[in-house]
Amino acid sequence: MDNMRIGNFIKELRNELGLSQGELAEKVYITREAISKWENGKSIPTYDSLLTLASLFNVSIDELLLGERKNDKINKEEIIKSIYDDKISITNKFQKKTKILITVIASLVILFFIFLMYYFFNSYDSVKVYLVKANDSEVVLTDGFLVLTNEKIYFRLGNIIYRNKEKITNIKVYYDYKNINHLLYSTDRIEDTLIVDYPGYNEYFKINKKNMQLDNLYMTLTEEGVEKTVKLNLENDYSNNHLFFRKTREVSDGKKIINKKSPDENADFKKIIKERFEYKGDKTYNYIIKEKNMEYNFIFYEENPSRLYIDMKENNLNYVYNIMIDDNEVLYYVFDENKQIDGDIFKLDLEKEETTEQERRLFHLIKKIK
Repeated sequence: MDNMRIGNFIKELRNELGLSQGELAEKVYITREAISKWENGKSIPTYDSLLTLASLFNVSIDELLLGERKNDKINKEEIIKSIYDDKISITNKFQKKTKILITVIASLVILFFIFLMYYFFNSYDSVKVYLVKANDSEVVLTDGFLVLTNEKIYFRLGNIIYRNKEKITNIKVYYDYKNINHLLYSTDRIEDTLIVDYPGYNEYFKINKKNMQLDNLYMTLTEEGVEKTVKLNLENDYSNNHLFFRKTREVSDGKKIINKKSPDENADFKKIIKERFEYKGDKTYNYIIKEKNMEYNFIFYEENPSRLYIDMKENNLNYVYNIMIDDNEVLYYVFDENKQIDGDIFKLDLEKEETTEQERRLFHLIKKIK
């Protein structure tokens, strides 16, 4: 269907009747601008307008669509052919546009999935959190951690609990890599320290994530010129290797589920300590019990409310207990005069059926102040 040919034919018929575009527009009930678009081939009349034009110009609709006067047989054949060609042309254009649109959408979907795969493989299992523990019967570390990410490494030794902590003059933490000791830091301050490292050039931690070896951290404590080396253990606490986030996390002992206690769960016990202990100044509370040949000395520091220290003397033996109240963990030593003859770390569980001698002894001491 040739729009320009139709427009020229309408213009020719209009001129034959001596009509202007405005006069023809009034007879067809449309605007003059619409007549102008027809004659310039920008659009073609609607079916209703074709009926009006055919009646006005005394031609058939087929002749209007063909763009000239011809006999009926030729008109119909050419009109049918014109309509068929126009339909084929429109169909081809539509199919071409559809193919382009499908190609664009498919390309975007593929790019999106490539991005998701790249993000997944670079983010999955890219964050690991380890708790730092001391593998030593005389030293306890609390609140220590190691965090590994693709961009940064965070290392914190944590708080050191040691019987002669006040005598420590230097602390060194080093990392053994290929039988070479890499010093992380050395300090004469006992306060907690946080290290932030950046993987890449000259990093502290030489860690290959495909083959991690995290069993080579060590700490050296210098006490009165004597060095004590402590192996540091790393316990895997978290890694983002789950496809779906977990809202809660519970630890099972095989028989029952034990939820982690909140720090305020032992608030009543701490309150009892403050009420019954005698304030000795400098934010220190003390409670002494003497029975026959035994003496119990309970010490509580307000600046460290999560710890209770018990010094028990029995005959020539001195038992020292360092109780971490919130975690129910106990570090204890046994001294014969000034020589340590025993020591251990254990979890205090009042509901446990079988207990050791030291646990039973500690239960007995705690009952004395409750």
